Amino acid sequence: MPRTVVILLLLIAAFALLSLVSGASYLETELPGGLPIGNALTAIGLSAAAGAAAALSTRRTVLRRLSMGSLIAAVIWLPVSIALAGNLALNFQGGRGAA
Repeated sequence: MPRTVVILLLLIAAFALLSLVSGASYLETELPGGLPIGNALTAIGLSAAAGAAAALSTRRTVLRRLSMGSLIAAVIWLPVSIALAGNLALNFQGGRGAA
C-alpha cells in the first residue's frame, strides 16, 4: 500500500488519540441519531491504527494475520459496544451496568 495512505491512517489515529486525551469539548457533541462524536472518533482511530498495521505487514505472514485480526476487532468494536450497552451513548445503566 502506498506510504501516503499509511501516513494518512496514522495521522487520523494520532488526531483521535490527542482529541480523546485532551478531553476536547466537541467530543460530547451528538451526531444525527444520537451517537457522540467521541465514540465515533474512538472507533475511527482504532480502525485507522489497525489499518496502518495491516497495510505495513507482508502478505501471507503471521504478522499479517494478526494485524488483520486487530483490524476486524477494531471495526466491530463500536457495533458490539452499542449492542451490549443498548444505546448509542454507550451508557451502561440499570441491569446492563450491574452485569
